[in-house]
Amino acid sequence: MTLPSVLVIGPELAGAPVARALVRRGWEVVLADPAGTPADVELATRMREDGVELRLGTTLLGWLDLDTHVEAELSDGRVENFDLIVDADPASTMPAGARIVALPADTADPVGWADVLPVPGSPGR
Repeated sequence: MTLPSVLVIGPELAGAPVARALVRRGWEVVLADPAGTPADVELATRMREDGVELRLGTTLLGWLDLDTHVEAELSDGRVENFDLIVDADPASTMPAGARIVALPADTADPVGWADVLPVPGSPGR
């Protein structure tokens, strides 16, 4: 069985809590951080140990919100399919969609917020 996949967009410090929470909930997680170096080396190490694929210096160039997945074009030259995109960048103006979720800037508990994300293929979600 393939794990549901999610692309978390945003600075490492904003995206890390939700990325790590999603990995613990069974998601395959890629965190795209536009910074070229980690803001917090220990945090980056913990994320990688948890199973988050951290891509530094990577931004989202474009996406197609399709019926079964989201196709994401990344600045590292990759075009990949994800079940969901989570926008964790507080400065972003990315529009939400059926498979694109914006993490509210005032979210006090991003880890708890991860619990409400739909898990693709799960009944009732």
